Amino acid sequence: MQTKNVGHMSAWSLARSRGYTGTREEFAQLMADYANVAERAAQSAQEAESAKEHVDEQTQIALQAAQDAAASAQSASGAHEDAASARTSAQNALQSENDALNYKNLAQRQAENSEAWAVGTRDGVDVGIADETYQNNAKYYAEQTASAKTAAETAQDGAETAQAAAETAATNAEASADRAETAAQTVEGFTVVDGLICCVYEEAV
Repeated sequence: MQTKNVGHMSAWSLARSRGYTGTREEFAQLMADYANVAERAAQSAQEAESAKEHVDEQTQIALQAAQDAAASAQSASGAHEDAASARTSAQNALQSENDALNYKNLAQRQAENSEAWAVGTRDGVDVGIADETYQNNAKYYAEQTASAKTAAETAQDGAETAQAAAETAATNAEASADRAETAAQTVEGFTVVDGLICCVYEEAV
């Protein structure tokens, strides 16, 4: 079996050689969309992690503020300034608690966005057609790529089967040619006259 070196091939040419039937523009858009979705999914995950860190930070601030408020309240039993400080600490604690709640909600939204960009679901439920991640997420494009790969592998298997059949046919043809040549050599020197096989030879002089 002979092999042929086709040199370097682009991703488009390789996909076409393995059975991809879309246009060059569709292939380029598929690769661009896949890369964009992967980037968006990673970005959402990073934003969710950042929001979580803010929640932890604000929670610590709120706890410290509450502790400060309690300490200020204890020391403000007889001092107006201490009472004002305690009131300020309490207000700060309330603000920190609100900030922590806001960051918690933000972290939850970012986590849902990360999930949507990654697998096309929000809190385990498939996104709707109006969602920007519908058929535009990492899982969707991975499945599309897997489908194209399966088609390419199927085409390659068919090509290999056809090549094997062609090689078998060539082998059989060579064997038939050998048998024909042998038969020709066998009958060489004979001729048929009135239905009888006669040996033709030259008499030595």
